[in-house]
Amino acid sequence: MASSSTDAFAERPAKLQKVNALRRKLPHLTASALSEVCKVLRDEGVPELTQRKHIAEAAWQPLKESRILNRLSLLQTDGAELQIPSVDFWALLQAAISDADSNFAQYFWACIDKNPPSPSSAWRLILYTDEIVPGNPLAVQTKRKIWACYASFVELGSYALQHEESWLCIGLLRSSLMAKAEAGVSQWISKILRDIFMRPANHLEHGCISLQRPGGPPVLFRVVLSMIVQDGGAHKALWSCKGDAGTRMCMLCRNVIAQRCDILHSSGLPVVGSSEIRESKLSLATDQSIHEAMAKLAEKKMLLNAADFSTWQQATGWTYNSCSLLQQEDQRWLVRPVSQYCHDSMHTLLVSGVFQTVTWLVLEALQKQFPNLWEIADEYVAKWTLPRNISAKAEGMLGQSRAKACKEAETFKCTASEGLTLSPILACFFRQLARANANVEAVQAIQCFLQLDKLVACCQRARSEGAVSPGQMRKHVSDFLQAVHAAEWQDRMHSKFHWLLHFGSHLEKWGFMVQCYTHERKHRTIKRFAEDIKKTSAYEQGLLREVLGQELYCLARADCFAAMLQLQDPKPASRRKAAALRRIIPELTSAQVIHVAEKVRLPSGERICRGDAVLLEGNGCLECALVWAFVELAGQAYSVVHSISSLHLR
Repeated sequence: MASSSTDAFAERPAKLQKVNALRRKLPHLTASALSEVCKVLRDEGVPELTQRKHIAEAAWQPLKESRILNRLSLLQTDGAELQIPSVDFWALLQAAISDADSNFAQYFWACIDKNPPSPSSAWRLILYTDEIVPGNPLAVQTKRKIWACYASFVELGSYALQHEESWLCIGLLRSSLMAKAEAGVSQWISKILRDIFMRPANHLEHGCISLQRPGGPPVLFRVVLSMIVQDGGAHKALWSCKGDAGTRMCMLCRNVIAQRCDILHSSGLPVVGSSEIRESKLSLATDQSIHEAMAKLAEKKMLLNAADFSTWQQATGWTYNSCSLLQQEDQRWLVRPVSQYCHDSMHTLLVSGVFQTVTWLVLEALQKQFPNLWEIADEYVAKWTLPRNISAKAEGMLGQSRAKACKEAETFKCTASEGLTLSPILACFFRQLARANANVEAVQAIQCFLQLDKLVACCQRARSEGAVSPGQMRKHVSDFLQAVHAAEWQDRMHSKFHWLLHFGSHLEKWGFMVQCYTHERKHRTIKRFAEDIKKTSAYEQGLLREVLGQELYCLARADCFAAMLQLQDPKPASRRKAAALRRIIPELTSAQVIHVAEKVRLPSGERICRGDAVLLEGNGCLECALVWAFVELAGQAYSVVHSISSLHLR
């Protein structure tokens, strides 16, 4: 026995040298990537076809078989036609739901059985568009910037929509090409919608499209365009509204007039907003009123000279282009701008948004009474232990470098994920300061932040259908905006404060709010391939090939569509842990194989890790506990927790 151990130890340097030689002779691969490649080759063997041309042919094969890729034509500003590759949405959807063993296909057909599409109950299509910056976003020239369009359905459910696998990529186009097209994004989306809904063979204004169920009869599928969710810049590009640059800054309101704020944009230009905080005082636009405004705009284009027409556009808040989405008369049955418009709460609150503005104002107000506020806050935040699935550390989140950057920018600089992490921690910190003989100004500032924290938490809950009512959302928005006025910060309310007034109506329409954290995660797949493609003459085509191939592969194997707890990377329990679990759960026998994991995925998509603190609700009290283990027994996941204390609910 000792001899064999000695021989194995002696052979180890030679084995390591062989691994290192393999890595050095290959093109660059991370250690993790090379490890995974070696595991697959060890378990599945070397493929018969290994040349580069075979790899490219294999990537094209599923797209060619399903005829997923086609072409669209865009009118350029110079009058020429620009031919671009595009995605056949119905072919892509059919390819995704044709495999009876595919997890996504099984989930999709289960949703069809639960909510059968019919003329009176059509499925509701959601679109999302955004601009992505692969590579270095701070480069002098970002030539690979690209617009992406994703699609999904409301009927898949709010839980499924929180997973990037539920969103199909139906279009990619470089920003440099988009800039050459008349009306840019607006014309592009108009052509995509025309391809989905208005084909000569399948016009869906009054018709249906046939989807083939695997092993079953075809299903007549009725669909309508229900929601277009975007950030502010994408909304402006799509709807051809002027947004902050117009006298009417909100296309959903007819009586909101922009006013300058006492803050500057990163460009140095003043930011505009509205100090109106009562939804009841808004005169809301309708689909009909906007279509009439578009017709009037086209009429004025013909009648007015250039200077007068520019003034008209400024006053009305619209930009005219004959190729824009809202100028297509034959698409008016399909496009309902007010009914389909949806703000994204993530960009509204946490991306250069309301959270950053208010947090800076609160810190600025408190520092007058507490000169060493940043140092105290940094020490306080560093004491917190964050959930283990958050890679960031609390320590240093409010350090000297962050304080310096915030003071120079005169706003609180943080990412959306950092803002979500810091919001409840800062709320606890500010509550303690309020008890430390804070003056009236400081208390009002703290109350404003506490209302903001409640609003952020409310928007997070609103991702799940039925978790938040429109009335609850409106109350949180109203309480927060009133607190902003009480703190006398009306002149710092930029346009994103106004967007909050529409959140209640969004909940009334759809029952939940789509948040773009999901799409930001999905962007990673596009960035991953976009950085490596060098052939720019066929850039979009090559990128779509890789993205759609990866998408179809992941859809078939995605484990996120089961509405249950799911262990992440489960492994057989060690003998020591298995013995401990059998003492805790007497029903376990020595013959049963016990699988454990460090993480578990909730149906909402959130993850809990071993060692995290959790709250358990029951018998009128909240019980605090630490997660000791995640266990899988007979295909069912369980959490084993250690109780700490109980807090009675009031």
